[in-house]
Amino acid sequence: MSLRKKATLVSQTANSKTYSHTWIPTAHNRKTQPGLPADAAIEVTLHEVVINDQLTLYLVTNLQHDANTLGALFKYRVEVEFDIRNLKVVMDAENIRAKKVDTFKKELYTSVVAYNLVG
Repeated sequence: MSLRKKATLVSQTANSKTYSHTWIPTAHNRKTQPGLPADAAIEVTLHEVVINDQLTLYLVTNLQHDANTLGALFKYRVEVEFDIRNLKVVMDAENIRAKKVDTFKKELYTSVVAYNLVG
């Protein structure tokens, strides 16, 4: 991973390493995203978490949590994605026909409540 090669190792545990890096847009980034400010840069933390012998999770973040905490939270991503898909498809929440914001919110909240009662 090229980002890790440029980063500085900050800490490590038995199953994780944490790096610090200042990301600066490349010439390609600037070409494809012309709206980037001239001084664009972001301080990021790269967490490398070994899940098992065949799977290593790489997380780039600006959150102030350790690698193992974020790795544990990442496991819930699949569940969240299934819930969003089910809400959109099963509860047909992607086809809300409301014209006003308050009516849209009511329909959306009703779908969320119904999904949680059924699920």
